[in-house]
Amino acid sequence: MAIAFFLVCLFQLSFTLATRSVERHARKYAATQIESAGVKDYIAKAAAGNSDYEQTLRDSIYTSSETMYLDSMATEKVLYGYTYRQCQAREINLGLDLKGGMNVMVEVSTVDVVRALANHTDDSVFNAAIKKALANQKTTTNRDFVSLFYDAITDINPQVELAPYFNAQLRDRIKLGDKNDDVIKIVKEETDGAYDRTYEILRKRIDKFGVAQPTIQKLEASERILVELPGVKDPERVRKLLQGTAQLEFWLCYEASEAFPMLEKVDSYAAGLANLEGDEEESSEEETSDNDTTISSSDSLLNALTSAKNEDADADQSLADDKNHPLFAVFQPNVDQNGQLGVGPVVGYALEKNRSAVDRMIREAEARNIFDRRSVKFLWGAKPLEEGSNVYALYAIKVNPRDTNALLDGGVITDARQDFSNVGGNEISMTMNNTGAEKWKRITGNNVGKCVAIVLDDIVYSAPVVRGEIAGGRSSITGDFTLEEAKDLANILKSGKLPAPAVIVQEAVVGPSLGQESIHKGLISFILAFVIVLVYMVVFYNRAGWVSVIALITNVFLLLGVLASIGSVLTLPGIAGIVLTMAMAVDGNVIIYERVKEELRSGASMSNAISNGFKNAYSAIIDGQVTTFLLGVVLIMFGSGPVQGFAVTLCIGIVTSLFTSIFITRLVLDRMLNKQRKLSFSYPFTENFMRNVHINFVDNRKTYYIIGVCAILICFASMGVRKLNYGIDFTGGRTYVVRFDQNVSANDVRASLAKEFEEAPEVKTYGPSRQLKITTKYKINEDGDEVKNEITQKLYDGTKGYFANKNITIDEFRSTETNPIGIIQSEQVGATIAHDLVRNSILAVIGGLLIIFVYVAIRFRNWKFGVGSVAALAHDTILVIGMFALLHGLLPFNLEVDQSFIAAVLTVIGYSINATVVIFDRVRENKKLYPKRDLKTQINDAVNATLARTINTSGTTFFTLLMMFIFGGEVIRGFIFALLVGVLCGVFSSVCIASPLVYEIETAAQRRKEAKSNN
Repeated sequence: MAIAFFLVCLFQLSFTLATRSVERHARKYAATQIESAGVKDYIAKAAAGNSDYEQTLRDSIYTSSETMYLDSMATEKVLYGYTYRQCQAREINLGLDLKGGMNVMVEVSTVDVVRALANHTDDSVFNAAIKKALANQKTTTNRDFVSLFYDAITDINPQVELAPYFNAQLRDRIKLGDKNDDVIKIVKEETDGAYDRTYEILRKRIDKFGVAQPTIQKLEASERILVELPGVKDPERVRKLLQGTAQLEFWLCYEASEAFPMLEKVDSYAAGLANLEGDEEESSEEETSDNDTTISSSDSLLNALTSAKNEDADADQSLADDKNHPLFAVFQPNVDQNGQLGVGPVVGYALEKNRSAVDRMIREAEARNIFDRRSVKFLWGAKPLEEGSNVYALYAIKVNPRDTNALLDGGVITDARQDFSNVGGNEISMTMNNTGAEKWKRITGNNVGKCVAIVLDDIVYSAPVVRGEIAGGRSSITGDFTLEEAKDLANILKSGKLPAPAVIVQEAVVGPSLGQESIHKGLISFILAFVIVLVYMVVFYNRAGWVSVIALITNVFLLLGVLASIGSVLTLPGIAGIVLTMAMAVDGNVIIYERVKEELRSGASMSNAISNGFKNAYSAIIDGQVTTFLLGVVLIMFGSGPVQGFAVTLCIGIVTSLFTSIFITRLVLDRMLNKQRKLSFSYPFTENFMRNVHINFVDNRKTYYIIGVCAILICFASMGVRKLNYGIDFTGGRTYVVRFDQNVSANDVRASLAKEFEEAPEVKTYGPSRQLKITTKYKINEDGDEVKNEITQKLYDGTKGYFANKNITIDEFRSTETNPIGIIQSEQVGATIAHDLVRNSILAVIGGLLIIFVYVAIRFRNWKFGVGSVAALAHDTILVIGMFALLHGLLPFNLEVDQSFIAAVLTVIGYSINATVVIFDRVRENKKLYPKRDLKTQINDAVNATLARTINTSGTTFFTLLMMFIFGGEVIRGFIFALLVGVLCGVFSSVCIASPLVYEIETAAQRRKEAKSNN
């Protein structure tokens, strides 16, 4: 069995070795290419002495060469007949914190599905119910949106009938007069179907994205989808891929001369609001009454704007007077040098930062019917006019008031692919079905000489002039696309339209440079921890210690093999889980060896001592490991991301630890006995360690209670006065890790950023003094590229003065590909997600304590043992939480309360109960062996007998964790600190609280029983 298990793991791990070998050859190939004479000459000529550009070219050519080599090997067989790509799918998955990449939580916008099913009704009751349901959704996480909507609309109008709202779109399923319960059931089925279709479409898009080992997972309870893309270097590309609904539409366009009068009315209305001094309603009526008049100063305004057109479009200046022409102050009409409106569908231009202001003024004018909003909609172009210009074009789309649908939509597209245009650029070629081909032929035939806009998700990608009738159902989208953008758009169109918008509610981006640092630090801490355990066991248990080392190496090997077999993800907390697994594997050997030493002291032969030692240790080992395993399962259920990775690693490690400590250790010891090799379990200086200790723990219990209560009171006071430092997991917000090229002051940067944001963000040193962690809640309830770009711009403006390189650009600042400075990690957690995480964390801790109570009570057939164990665990939990409240801001590392902290608390509970169960197991054994002894003696003997095991196990665990704490890096330092505190508290509670408390409850129950019998 052991050999078979070993061979299976070896087979699985060999794929990782094979892919690493191919990737090593790819790096050698790239290095050879970059040093070749031809490439060197090309770089020298192209760079023309510009060292920065020369380095950029070298990096680009190196990356391209490496990618080209790996692509060429994709279908080449490299191991056991498997290709490189197939080996990649079977290697150990590295998490984002080790490999870099992006973790995204996507939420399906159910509210948009409900609105669409109701045909976007403008009924006041319906829309009030939608608004109320959205508000309730922020505080109610255990109910779906449809149920909240139903409660809201019946609360607003108890007599409401839902069938008329949904009959138009669901005529085949909902009839007028149907009961509300039946209607809402059908609506729920439709929204559930939208969620399932969204998952399938996103899965297709990701499959074609070209990322090795992507993860996409349904989170059914919350109608969310978790996506992990290791190695991704372009987060913006991923956001577009996931959030694009693929709503492809073809529209006729207005000429600029036709649409410009509408914008003049918008400008006039906005000017009226800007100059408003009297009653707002009177002013609005005056504006509306002028709806049909033309501004007399139109020509002069155009003439005034003509000169501005020739100035630098990127200059931050007003094109017109802010007060008299607020729209044209931020928006430049499409006029030529002669003051005439340009030809074509583009009505004007605006800087990227001014687009939201233009949109706002247009929306306000639409709401007041300043122009006929049923006949036009204004949409922005997809890309700036020129690379780096940040100037976008605004198009005027012609809408038929009697039929507001597009001339043609993406439902007719059967195929889409990236192609090259006649002039050499990238384009997307599309093929339509027969129905679409007929419509397209008719549309193009009837509109020769007119512009038809190709719109995707309300963004205009191109608006070509129709030169003639197009038959055959073929068309293309042209634009200034990169190769990746063209491929992604084709992927989106081919995968299909999302039934509802997908909104990113949580996001984490880790740069590859930070991932490499995490791997380096994780390996160093792992090796040091392993050496400490090895030395400790050999020094303390002599030759038997070497057997433990063999079992330990086997344990790590099997653990990695199982991780590779099941496709689990190895994260930095996962490495911490491996280190903790080593400590717990040692615990099994320590329990066995201490039992063997007891047998040897009693005069048993070596063979009988080993046999009885294993037999007597089984129950303690299994009980201790099972309790920790159950808590690991709780973490898997309620955790996510790295926390879940830690829990999976811990659970697998517990299983492999049981296998190696019980079976592998026994196999090796039996082999040594059969070969009559010398075997010893101690040195003279460790033979009697803690042997003759006789501490009266039960009689000293009140002293221990006082110590414990005082510590708890201090912790409660700290939580009340200093409060806990909650991370964005629990508060919501955006966090950025920014690395500078010199040491900086967190206070100085905070003061600078306070000028950029509405309030000062939280700024803390994160690791070295040149690295800061910046957290802000600025616009946390808003999302989208514009908001993200705005926040990045503010971060850049507030921090650029603290770089030694004063010429750092915003593109270099936001880069996460190869840039060693700037934003190296970012994370976003929405308010709803934060609320869910708080709830799940509370449930996880409470659930963990309940599971422990039930298991211990059943296993020891006495509820009093369950109470004692839970009381001790509650003591440990409070102290760990209290230490974070007491010490945050005082220690030079992060002590945030986040998901990782909750994982640490549950791990502490699991570790502490392990020690408690070992003592309880000895109490149970003493009751059987010495039934006539009083309970006090039985408990004292049990605690003293297991004291050597408690100190040895706790010592190895503490020092292995200490190595992780010192060398593991800033990312997990707070997590490890919680475990270190928990180990110390766990020793105290297991020895001094749990067992004496059982005595307290047992004797109290006995006194009540005696009093009752006397009465």
